[in-house]
Amino acid sequence: MLCFVAIIFQKFLLNGRVGARLSKSFLDFQGVRRFLSSLASVSITKIMSAPAAPKKFRRSKECASLAAEGSDDTAVVAPVDVFCIEPTDPGITEEETNYCFETFTVSYVKMMNNCGVGAVWLSEKKALELASGDGAFYFVAVFRGRVFEHLKRIGVNLYGIHVVRQTLDSGGSLPRWDFPVYALNLTGACVCFTGLSLPRREDLKSKINYMNGVVSPSLTEKVTHLVTDFCDTASKKYAEARRMGLPVMSPMWVEKAWEASKAFSSDSYVTNETAKQYRLPIFNKMVITATGVGGTERMDIARLIELNGGRFSGDMKRNECTHLIADQTKGLKYKKVGFMF
Repeated sequence: MLCFVAIIFQKFLLNGRVGARLSKSFLDFQGVRRFLSSLASVSITKIMSAPAAPKKFRRSKECASLAAEGSDDTAVVAPVDVFCIEPTDPGITEEETNYCFETFTVSYVKMMNNCGVGAVWLSEKKALELASGDGAFYFVAVFRGRVFEHLKRIGVNLYGIHVVRQTLDSGGSLPRWDFPVYALNLTGACVCFTGLSLPRREDLKSKINYMNGVVSPSLTEKVTHLVTDFCDTASKKYAEARRMGLPVMSPMWVEKAWEASKAFSSDSYVTNETAKQYRLPIFNKMVITATGVGGTERMDIARLIELNGGRFSGDMKRNECTHLIADQTKGLKYKKVGFMF
């Protein structure tokens, strides 16, 4: 057992003040010492030191040993500020488990312990016994599984391992929201939706929040991106977003950013170079046909439609075509429009 200043770890991560700075994985010890000195009058709490990580992780033996050494399910957990949930769920991959140990029991926590700062390992069993948010901070290896869902439901301060690593590497501060944060890949994004089903919106909203982005129900001046499946000129939000010059993004933008976050990438998906790959093509999900247009002009139209995310159809099929291009208001296809749309 070691004595640590529990609240110091919280303030160090959240505030990043009093000279504490990080450059890649190197910690400014003088800054932390000054930080500790400035809080010398703060009362201390006795907590467990983080157990040493196994050199080579094997789930069946080392993880069971770690759980036995790092936590005691028969003991009452004293109120502390920072808990790291042991990644013992069979659904957590070896890569994710090793990343968790690497962050909290190798270089990062070793440096913090040298300055008198530490974190507590908490078993999944104890985490599932928590009944409500208690002001403490909880770090989990993955944002899935029953432990994550339970902690999210009771409203604790919940963070993913990756956001801890990103924050330490950048020397910044942990974000403070009323939702869990896994990574920083959408930091600075304020997203608005249009033309998406409610379940799809809820799924995308959760992922945006997990990556430190926010969602606005209305298209205000704070919105940075509009996400939709369809460039619908009849949509007020779409029309206003075009007028404001906002990027109109495919939902794939959020999905790809989330995939990158789960793969421990720190790439920002808000920067122009990355985000522009997922801008919604103007003819996305449109099936377009033409009447009164032939020869080379018809071929050029078909090529432009295909290049911009749509599909050109020679026939105007019911329940398939979404748009008709006509050179005049007559012809067989034009007459069918009144019956089909």
